[in-house]
Amino acid sequence: MSLIELNIRGVPDWLLRTYLLELGAAADPHDRDAPRMSGDGYTVSWSSERVDLAGGTLKLTQLNILLDGDQSIIAAFEPELMKKLQRGGG
Repeated sequence: MSLIELNIRGVPDWLLRTYLLELGAAADPHDRDAPRMSGDGYTVSWSSERVDLAGGTLKLTQLNILLDGDQSIIAAFEPELMKKLQRGGG
């Protein structure tokens, strides 16, 4: 098993959900609004917080994302998710 934490700023919750769907994850059918989705051999969960930028006058939403699952699956999944998270429009 592998557990990886990612801290991503400037990506809204709805966009993360969209990217995860595109990568094959599915929401819990009993609680679609829960900050958790899963795919074959992995689970992605997240929380969000407002963080100050340098200077303290602006804030961004930061998603704290946990990837949990089979090591080989996470090793393949993480770079694909990062490609989407690091460029506008996924």
